[in-house]
Amino acid sequence: MLTDKAAASDSHQNAPIPLQSLQKKIGIVKKSVYHQMAGEYAHNIPLGKSIKKNMAERQLNADEKSFADSVDRFIAGKEKSSMVRVMTTPLVLELTGAEVLPVEIAKTDLEKILNGKHAGDMTPEIMKQLPRALTNPIMIFNRTERRGAPRSGGRPQR
Repeated sequence: MLTDKAAASDSHQNAPIPLQSLQKKIGIVKKSVYHQMAGEYAHNIPLGKSIKKNMAERQLNADEKSFADSVDRFIAGKEKSSMVRVMTTPLVLELTGAEVLPVEIAKTDLEKILNGKHAGDMTPEIMKQLPRALTNPIMIFNRTERRGAPRSGGRPQR
């Protein structure tokens, strides 16, 4: 028989405790009550995907601003680094298994795109849209080998 220790210390007899009282003391709830509480919690708390999406959107906004500032510094001739940070790996690529790393572009590539052979095709304003464009790819390929590089069999591709 279950007893209440407090009752036992006050008197030398062990007083029985009703089961519901014991359950309440140690936090046990009926299954139906548990499911109701879990349902209310799930209804009131945003889904994990939604939270991750909001965090990704805030990060994207910060990355866009940072990259736009970097493009402006490059145009002004004030960008000192040889690599310019574009963003962190976008959520869509992370969800496909890509490692979360900084995404960067070489300053020499920015030079070719904005001032070199592609100068008429790409404006700085279009280039500043790169972080958002990378979050909405048309296709994602799972291949890291380059054309002509040996495959796992050691033969070059043709």
